[in-house]
Amino acid sequence: MNGEFVKSVAFDALVFWPMIYVAVSNYGGFGIYAELLISSIGVFMLILGVLLILMHESIAESSQNVDKYKLTKPHLVYIVISSSVGISLFLVLGWFWVASGFIAMTIGVVMIQAETDILEAM
Repeated sequence: MNGEFVKSVAFDALVFWPMIYVAVSNYGGFGIYAELLISSIGVFMLILGVLLILMHESIAESSQNVDKYKLTKPHLVYIVISSSVGISLFLVLGWFWVASGFIAMTIGVVMIQAETDILEAM
């Protein structure tokens, strides 16, 4: 298991999903702040995801020889599943900018991983 996978799971379990819980349940009256943070994360991910999609070939070429950036199969599956659950939840809640950010980021990550695999096979 790689350290990036552990960081990803820890971020989701300790920061992201509790923030969604606070935003949905308005726990302690802090729901609006959590919703604003989630919205800003979604917009940031939308911008970053579009950049990843546009520059996926150069990113894949530069990260091909660096072991730190290679995703293991369980890590990639975890990213896709957790993003799918998040996207579904955001669409149900009506947070369309956040959902579009997650969609763009997930597509970007999967494209880079596929391009890296293709380059390694050559």
